[in-house]
Amino acid sequence: LTIVGDGPLREKMFSLIDELNISDKVDFKGWMKLEDIPDIYRDADVFLLPSVMEGMPSVVLQAMASGLPIIGSKVEGFSEVLEDGINGFCIEYGDYKNLANSIHKLISSVDLREQMSKKSIEKANKFSWESISKQYLSLYENMFVTRHCEEAELVEADEAISSR
Repeated sequence: LTIVGDGPLREKMFSLIDELNISDKVDFKGWMKLEDIPDIYRDADVFLLPSVMEGMPSVVLQAMASGLPIIGSKVEGFSEVLEDGINGFCIEYGDYKNLANSIHKLISSVDLREQMSKKSIEKANKFSWESISKQYLSLYENMFVTRHCEEAELVEADEAISSR
């Protein structure tokens, strides 16, 4: 188990690791530079983020773009990127039994991991800079066309009234 990041539960986590006598199975990295994280993704089979709350977690998009199945909490922000049973599993925060079952399903089945990996990459591509910029461009073009048409209609209406 590789853990990246840090937070207020660090000491509690280390106490649990010691209590379970699994320190030889846990690699705690702490905070890492962004440029070093892709190496972690390449070595991983599954990405877990059982958070209490998230916005649009860029770390999840990065993991998805790296082809990792995702296990995350059913919190706002995840619903746009994580489709339960498609590119990973959504769990209720604090539902540790379901978290464990989801992890077990993914580490036990290479086929399931590969299937979800492909879906993660597909889904992440929808959030690429190229894709997002095209969506913004389309939005602005539609707004411009709509406004231009509305202005043209007003001019035509003014001209019709003036010609009476």
